[in-house]
Amino acid sequence: MSLFYSAETGLSSRGGMASMDIARKRNRYLDVELVGLPEACLARFDSGYYSPPSALEIRRLLAVYQLTGACVAEILGVSDSRTVRRWTSGESRISYSAWRLLLWELGLVVAD
Repeated sequence: MSLFYSAETGLSSRGGMASMDIARKRNRYLDVELVGLPEACLARFDSGYYSPPSALEIRRLLAVYQLTGACVAEILGVSDSRTVRRWTSGESRISYSAWRLLLWELGLVVAD
């Protein structure tokens, strides 16, 4: 998969790996409310408030940012897009680390 920077999606290719630097490269980001994620999905795991996203919430996030399963798989370093499809269908849950990394890459959370 060849990726390049696009003002629409914020995708770029850096050494063959996709990078999502939307907040930094576009100097703006999509509001969390637009995506429709509850605050509990954005909370840190150790906060006691974290709740994993539902399949619908993952699908909505990918749709708003116009991301394909293959693109998300490459960004997160998972084996292939079938893993992402399992998350979006509800067949399996996305791990906290994969979810947090995706949110960070999209600029919805900051590293702390």
